[in-house]
Amino acid sequence: MEAGKKNTTQVDASSASHTPVPDKTYSPVWVGLVMLGGGIVAAYFFIYRNYALMKAGAREITYSVKGMMLGPVAIIFGLYYLLIRPTALNPVSRRDRGWLYVFIVIMMATIAGLYFAEKSFAAEHGYFFN
Repeated sequence: MEAGKKNTTQVDASSASHTPVPDKTYSPVWVGLVMLGGGIVAAYFFIYRNYALMKAGAREITYSVKGMMLGPVAIIFGLYYLLIRPTALNPVSRRDRGWLYVFIVIMMATIAGLYFAEKSFAAEHGYFFN
């Protein structure tokens, strides 16, 4: 480039009217793996350990309903990012949004099922679960 000349680019008028597609600044696979790993860790600490303590006959067990929900939420959304690989973190395409709704329904059913399963498991082992 010659000294004193500026680097200029011309914009094609036909492409200026189109909405630009954002570049992926993240990898849905990595987001999915991190969420899946975090969900598995949360499920171990907030769900599995309580089952093991109840089965062992511990005198007192503390639990967190929010903690119980954290594992399935992270696992389901981790699977969403791993399997569907949306084009953005905030799903903008019709396809991504449709799949997101399917995964939300699966997540809600999973959380409800786990809540009632743990409640009945606690009652079977003589614990009061509110």
